[in-house]
Amino acid sequence: MRFIQIMRDYGFTQVSSPMIFTIEGELIGAGDEFVEHVRERYNKVLGMTKEQQKGRLEENKRNILEEYRKKNEGLTLQEKVVEH
Repeated sequence: MRFIQIMRDYGFTQVSSPMIFTIEGELIGAGDEFVEHVRERYNKVLGMTKEQQKGRLEENKRNILEEYRKKNEGLTLQEKVVEH
């Protein structure tokens, strides 16, 4: 729900997750549109097996959950020591 509100706050009319942009700020769209963009613009096919896609998804979930944890709870003692 917050994601949609952020999209609206910034004036986006097209809701997609993830939102992918070019470095110039042009909206490409969601993941499938990104794959099509790469194929058309760079003549490259992004090939990933289902297992690779699943692994990437799980890694992304772990990273997102870790970022939320750090935001809500702060760094662990080990992370503070390493950062220092």
